[in-house]
Amino acid sequence: MASLFLDAIRNQGKNKKRIGELNDWNVKTLNLGAIAETDLENYSIVELGFNEAGERTCKLYTAGTPYLLCAVEDYIGDFETISSFYVGKGERVRVAKLEEGFRFAVTKCKLANEGKAVKEGQKVHFDKTENTYVISNDGSDHAGYATAEVKLVVVKADAGTIDGQQKIRFEVVEA
Repeated sequence: MASLFLDAIRNQGKNKKRIGELNDWNVKTLNLGAIAETDLENYSIVELGFNEAGERTCKLYTAGTPYLLCAVEDYIGDFETISSFYVGKGERVRVAKLEEGFRFAVTKCKLANEGKAVKEGQKVHFDKTENTYVISNDGSDHAGYATAEVKLVVVKADAGTIDGQQKIRFEVVEA
C-alpha cells in the first residue's frame, strides 16, 4: 500500500528548487518586503502590486519594473535540504531592487546549448515565460535576449555549489 510519507522519501531530491545567494554589499531591499500572491520559486524575477489591505504583493514578472525575489530559507526539520524550499502563497518575502552592477548567484539555469560550457562574459536573460535564466553560451545571443527586459552577464561560471547544485554568478546589465 502507498503512503504520502513513502512518496515523499522516494521523491526526495528529485524536484530541487532554485536557490542562490546575494553577492553585493549594496543590496537595496523593499522595506517590509512583499506578500507572495502565488507559490514562487526563490530567486525568480517578480513584479510588485498591492492587495486590498494596501500591503505590497509580488508575483512572477510579466511587465513593469523587475525585482529579485530573495527570500531567506528556513531549515524546518530532518530530511529537508535547502533545495526543498520555495516561497508559499501568502508568505512575506524579501525583495531586492535590480540595478546595473548588482550581483547574485543562482542555480537551475537553462543553457542555449547544453553541449557547451558556461564562461565568464556570456550574456544571460530572464525568460519570463519559462521562469528561468537563459545563458547564451552558443557563441551568439539567444533568440529571447534582444527583447528581454532583464539582461545579465556571467561574472563567475563556477561560483561553487549549494546542496549539490552548481551556482553561476550574474551581474545585472539592464533591468
